[in-house]
Amino acid sequence: MKIHIVTPKVNIRTSEYKFAPPMPLKIIASLIPPQHEVKIIDESIRNEVINYDEPVDLVFITSYTFNVLGGYNIADNYRKRGAKVVMGGLHVRFMVDEALQHADAVAVGEAENTVPEILRDFENGTLKQRYVPTEKCDLTKIPVITEKERSLLKLDQYTIPNTFQASRGCPYSCEFCAVTAAYGASYRFRKLEDVVKEVSISLKNATGVQRILFFVDDHITARKSYFLKLFKEMKKLGHFMWSCQMTLKNAADDEILQILSETNCTNVFIGFESLSENLLKGMGKGHNKVEEYEAIIKKVHSYGIPINGSFVFGLDGDDEGVFERTFDFAQKTGIDMGTFNAMTPFPGTKLRERLERDGRILSNDWSKYDCSNVVYEPIGMSPKTIEDGIHWLWTEYYSKENMEKRQKVSPKTMGILNKHFYNY
Repeated sequence: MKIHIVTPKVNIRTSEYKFAPPMPLKIIASLIPPQHEVKIIDESIRNEVINYDEPVDLVFITSYTFNVLGGYNIADNYRKRGAKVVMGGLHVRFMVDEALQHADAVAVGEAENTVPEILRDFENGTLKQRYVPTEKCDLTKIPVITEKERSLLKLDQYTIPNTFQASRGCPYSCEFCAVTAAYGASYRFRKLEDVVKEVSISLKNATGVQRILFFVDDHITARKSYFLKLFKEMKKLGHFMWSCQMTLKNAADDEILQILSETNCTNVFIGFESLSENLLKGMGKGHNKVEEYEAIIKKVHSYGIPINGSFVFGLDGDDEGVFERTFDFAQKTGIDMGTFNAMTPFPGTKLRERLERDGRILSNDWSKYDCSNVVYEPIGMSPKTIEDGIHWLWTEYYSKENMEKRQKVSPKTMGILNKHFYNY
């Protein structure tokens, strides 16, 4: 059987896809038995064009909200030529009926709990429309991604060629995030030795940029004992550089920061989100304490670790001064990289439920759900004011002049980013 695994093109500024290979592509490939012929297609990388006339029996398409329309177009084109199409990913998990207008089947759950059954049913001619697992995946039993799956990707086309996942789930319930709804309110972890083996496979005979890693976990440091054991083992694999996401709370932990420093962590992504305590509580992120921000930033920098700070705009209670206040704070504290997003009501989030209930959704054009466009009716500002403010932030924050100013505040960490990422 010939199988294609496809993810549609991403055109937004903050795209992770041109940055690093999407995990779902490798995960799905690892679940397909060796007798089948598998091809991975990531439309976002250079010169990747889908040949719809190429013979194929079954197509898996994975996407997010902001590129799902491209996924639907791809599905329609494959189906016109007789292929069966299965769609998965966060968006279609919450928009099944919509997806079934374009796909033969939808995976409403993790690939490990759906792909094997889908393959069996397809081969038996009994493909169902919906695959809904009754429980979460046991991560201790999932397969290790090997060189076979990696070879299906054009790894030289990514800034960071190696992606890994050690855990899933999140106990927090931030209003704008669908992670808890999708993966559960508790952390689940893979076998430590499986993660180390996967990293070892990636680093074997690797040189230069091939030794850069990214952990896609929402909170890689969530279980401290697991994290420390994992990276103490990984240190034995030789020199590598890596980046991750982590909570503000764990960013204050000296033991965690020490191992981050020892293993050449080149940046940590931290969701500060807002400088208002009240607005943080309103979005369900009251565990962030604004009064602790500056001290934690200084502590992370003291270990030589750059920070990518994320902020969200258009919250109910934001005013037109929020953009300059955020810019001034980030510059003053020397946050090395900034990510500036419009509040976006993605399907599956409590935010969307609230805004739909209040009649405030302005658009269901999913291509606008890119965290740059405002697709709901804000309170206190117009959509254009928010969009213009975010555009101003991106432009100002990454101007050469302001980057040089941050270099003076955080010379060591900005120096790391200049060497490995900015090259200005």
